[in-house]
Amino acid sequence: MKHKFLNCDRVLCLSAHPDDAEYGMLGSWIQHGDTFFDVVVLSTGGDFDGSSGNSRLKECENIWDKFSNVKGQFADCGGKKLKRTILSEKKDVIIRLVIFYLKKVKFLALST
Repeated sequence: MKHKFLNCDRVLCLSAHPDDAEYGMLGSWIQHGDTFFDVVVLSTGGDFDGSSGNSRLKECENIWDKFSNVKGQFADCGGKKLKRTILSEKKDVIIRLVIFYLKKVKFLALST
């Protein structure tokens, strides 16, 4: 039996690092098949993590592909390549990104 997450049709999941949303929300994606989850990854990883980079991005894509109610994407920082860490971006850039994704689709819940 499918259910809605917090009675919402859509949820925006902001992920500071690759796999944050996947670890934090995977059970909800499985349990709440009547809700569509949009995932936006904001960086390629962390400064002190040797696994940061394209392999972690590919892992996210592999997980997203397993769900019909999940669509993931990597943040477009004004056409620039994702930075290694979210802290590499200025705060106003991050805020503009979040506002952009919130306006793109009418979201009823936000997960980080």
